[in-house]
Amino acid sequence: MIIDEIYIKKIILKYTPNEIKIEDINNNSRVRDDLLIDSLSYISLIIDLERKFKIKLTTSPNLFNDKVDFQTIKKEIGQQINLLQNKD
Repeated sequence: MIIDEIYIKKIILKYTPNEIKIEDINNNSRVRDDLLIDSLSYISLIIDLERKFKIKLTTSPNLFNDKVDFQTIKKEIGQQINLLQNKD
């Protein structure tokens, strides 16, 4: 399954300050430091991603540390989608 990076970035942008643009988000963009997403907004972002992709992310320990970056989020989404597809 190919993950649509632009779609994920657009979802993330809803939780960033207005000065952050889509082109500012790259694989190494750290959620807290580079994208300036606070803790509460980050939890809302994860829940939003779960709903959009119909997957479970809140149980993934890789997503809940201060150093999480865009690549990690994208990777976790891909892994969860693959798990669902292999389950069927």
